[in-house]
Amino acid sequence: MNTVDQRILDTQDHFLKQYSECGAILKAGKATHIGRTTVYDWINQDKLGFQGKFQAAKESFREKLEDIALERIRKQDEKANPLLLITMLLKEIREMQKEWKQSRLEGASGVMSEAEQILQDKRSTSQSS
Repeated sequence: MNTVDQRILDTQDHFLKQYSECGAILKAGKATHIGRTTVYDWINQDKLGFQGKFQAAKESFREKLEDIALERIRKQDEKANPLLLITMLLKEIREMQKEWKQSRLEGASGVMSEAEQILQDKRSTSQSS
C-alpha cells in the first residue's frame, strides 16, 4: 500500500471512530475535518473497502442506541410512559419479519433452482432420445 492510500485509510478510520460514536456524517466530518462529499465519494467508490467499514460503524452506533434504550426501559417504573418499550418491541417485530421474509425468499429460490434443474434434466433426456 502506498503512502497516499495509507493516509486515506488512517483518515477513514478516524472518521469511522467518530461516526460510530455520534451516528451523523456531518458531525463526524466536522470532528475529523472531512467533508460530506468526501465521505459519500468513499462510500460510492468503496474506496479502500470503506462501504463495509461504514456499515459496521453504523451498526455499532445502532447497538449503542439500543443499549441506552434497553437500560432506560429496565429503569422505568410501572407509571412510566411505555412509548420507548413499545418502540423497541416494534423494532424487534420488524427484525423478525425481515428474517422470516428472507428465509421464505431463500426457500423459494431453492425450490426454483431445483425446478430449473429438473427441467434441464428432462430436456437433456428428451434431446438424447
